[in-house]
Amino acid sequence: MEEFLAKVREYYAKVVVWFREFNIRKVVDEIRSMNWIELGHDIRHWIQKNRNNVLVGLGVVAALIIGLAWYANRQEQKNDEAANTLHNGLNSYNRALQARELTPEERKNELTRALQIFQYTLNQFPGSVVYSDALFYMGNGLYASGNYNEASQRFQEYLKKFPKRYLAANAVESIGYCYEQLGDLAKASEFYNKVRQLYPDSSIASRVGVNLGRLAEMQGNLKSAVENYQSVVNTSPNTAWGRQARLRLAFLEAKFQYFNPQQAQPAAK
Repeated sequence: MEEFLAKVREYYAKVVVWFREFNIRKVVDEIRSMNWIELGHDIRHWIQKNRNNVLVGLGVVAALIIGLAWYANRQEQKNDEAANTLHNGLNSYNRALQARELTPEERKNELTRALQIFQYTLNQFPGSVVYSDALFYMGNGLYASGNYNEASQRFQEYLKKFPKRYLAANAVESIGYCYEQLGDLAKASEFYNKVRQLYPDSSIASRVGVNLGRLAEMQGNLKSAVENYQSVVNTSPNTAWGRQARLRLAFLEAKFQYFNPQQAQPAAK
């Protein structure tokens, strides 16, 4: 056995040296010169001598393969179950926000049900592929129900755990919405600007210009409002928020008769 292992180590050392030297011709020549028949006999002799150990090893490997296959199948089942559960929550959430035939009480009940399902998804499927989505929509549901502080906490939790996921930019923007609803316009502006800073390539990076323009209007800073709306029109003219920004510019121009966006002051009465 020791002699066999020594030969294996010797051959391995030769291969390492060969590849370090990048001498392919030498590698081929040396491989051809090896006594493969003798090596094959040594391997067969070792297997015969250690048959029980080999069988045990094969059994362990087989058990590991079966265990991994079972685990992978179980994880797939849990992911499917989690996705179906989240889908049910999103159905209630969308119905609460969009179904016109609902009474205010029915709308509230649908939203409550959505929040319960989102929380259940988070509790029961912490390692699932939809966990991050459930966390984000939990924040959305809390925002829709008027719990702005709790919603902000959920969005911040999302960013802490999933700063690179596809909804990260939306989470930053949503924190801005929460602060805006709470009346902290400075904080809201800070988070709207963070979308541009942290996720400049995001599809919503230009949309925050509409939010910043709205805040500027609320604060009476009409020059900043015009500049932000104009930036959206310039970068995203064919998007929904580009059209919204264009409408706000037209409204401000008609109301205050702007002749120069850089000055952007109301006309004298």
